Amino acid sequence: MVRPAHVILLFLPLFGCADNAGAPRADWVLTNGEIYTVNVNQPWVEAVVINDGDFVYVGSEAGAAVYAADKVTDLGGRMVIPGIVDGHTHPGLYGIEQYNAEFVETDREAFLEELRIWAADNPGEDWVRGCCWPVISYVDGSMGPDRRSLDEIFPDRPVWLTSSSWHSYWLNTRALEALGVDEDSEDPRFPIATYKREADGRLTGWLKEGAGWQFFNQVFEINEEIHNASVREFLDYLSVRGVTTLYDGGNLDYSDAVYQLLSDLEESGELPIRYEGTYMVSVPQRRALAVSEMRRFREAYGGERLQFNTIKLFMDGIHENRSSAMLEPFADDLDYKSNTTLSPEELRDWLIELHEAQFDLHIHTIGDLAVNVVLEGVEMARDTVGEGFYPRVTMAHLQNIHPGDRERFAELGISANFTAWWHGIDSPDPALSGLGPVRAHQSYPVRPLYDSGANVTFSSDDWRLEVLSPFLGIQVGHTRQYPDIMLSEGQDPEAFKGPASEKLPLEYMIRGFTLNGSHQLRLEDRIGSIESGKSADFVLLPENLFEMNPKSIYMVVPDAVIMEGELVQGAL
Repeated sequence: MVRPAHVILLFLPLFGCADNAGAPRADWVLTNGEIYTVNVNQPWVEAVVINDGDFVYVGSEAGAAVYAADKVTDLGGRMVIPGIVDGHTHPGLYGIEQYNAEFVETDREAFLEELRIWAADNPGEDWVRGCCWPVISYVDGSMGPDRRSLDEIFPDRPVWLTSSSWHSYWLNTRALEALGVDEDSEDPRFPIATYKREADGRLTGWLKEGAGWQFFNQVFEINEEIHNASVREFLDYLSVRGVTTLYDGGNLDYSDAVYQLLSDLEESGELPIRYEGTYMVSVPQRRALAVSEMRRFREAYGGERLQFNTIKLFMDGIHENRSSAMLEPFADDLDYKSNTTLSPEELRDWLIELHEAQFDLHIHTIGDLAVNVVLEGVEMARDTVGEGFYPRVTMAHLQNIHPGDRERFAELGISANFTAWWHGIDSPDPALSGLGPVRAHQSYPVRPLYDSGANVTFSSDDWRLEVLSPFLGIQVGHTRQYPDIMLSEGQDPEAFKGPASEKLPLEYMIRGFTLNGSHQLRLEDRIGSIESGKSADFVLLPENLFEMNPKSIYMVVPDAVIMEGELVQGAL
């Protein structure tokens, strides 16, 4: 089928004539499309009619011909899908970390030599804010980087190095002193958010998760001009690629700067995406602030598009730095004992508080113990409250789930949010040595949750533009492989993570990025599918995803993106 490179506007008497007396009026009629509605009762249609920003008709061309409209568009047989929902990402963190030193070596000795050369070429007394120390070369069970190595190279200036997996940091002695961390400092939550120590209590300078994040605004002073431009670039990148709604996974302690910018953008009519803001709980102590902070955000920054309904909790960390909560010990450290940020009872009590305050909860969960604790806490809270339990709970990432817990997501009404572009095979894999081959192969079990009836959603979860496209997520989730361009030298392009059944049908991927995502955010009555009465959010694609080479999906850029019946990206 020939698909023109532009949308053709037709002004035909049949559709919009002043003398077509008695015809129902509408703003816009679109015909001759391959329109995938994600409505199971009417999955494919030819035409839609829009009035006052909503779909008022979805169906055949003959049915659309009844309407009188001044604007009529022939889609030229191209594919249309609903506006995309990104269920977990981080616009506000783009542009936060302004590094003055970046390092690329992954071998330990080569990395240290790179540091030595940089130190010799860049003398001074100010902070060294660097990226990225190679997790795969330093982390082995409970063993990791040590400040002594940095002290030898940087004896007189504070050094903060972000890891290649972002969730942990390597500091020298001067940096610890500058931040007020010493041997008497209490871990925010051992062993997740922790100041790593040796057996004798000596600080190693390795800070994990929230133990490091709490110091970001002391190390990385925000450059308002750079940050604002970065957030705008991030939002525009997503919008160009069809995202009309997103959930913000957290902004550390920069939330006011982020939400003030977004509020200003909405007020000026420049916010191109519905934006669900949040308050991030990375250590247990912040739980007490969450409800009051969310209410403050609503009052100070809330609008039509910028909303605050869902709080973010880190229940554990990540496999790469061994801060994830696993039911069984790590393969490279059989003495390691996992834990979670909250116990089931603490989560139950907090969910009851959120029920009373009418807030939802989005939870970072990587390990199978973290998943189990959340399931237990939600079940206890639901049993305590009974009918009318308010919070919609989402678990994000879900790298490992015990098989016995997979059916419980649907039973408890918990959404499962996966970052689908992670679902290929990394080579080398920084989590493999910790998980062992069996658990690594079982990572990201999406299909069992989908087939059990759970609400499965998808996300980009990053702040690097090159991985944000939902079409990258659709391709990797569908093929269980990274695009060839992302593979390491010598990496098998046919290798994939998990059983063959985890190569998800495109229908699953599209639904997870649209209607299921709208349910996660309590917007299923307004967005997520192309149905009469819903907001006219849709994406016009240059090719039919079901007909194109699946290895090329990641390159798709929509011809046009329409939100609330208005063109926001592309050209008509």
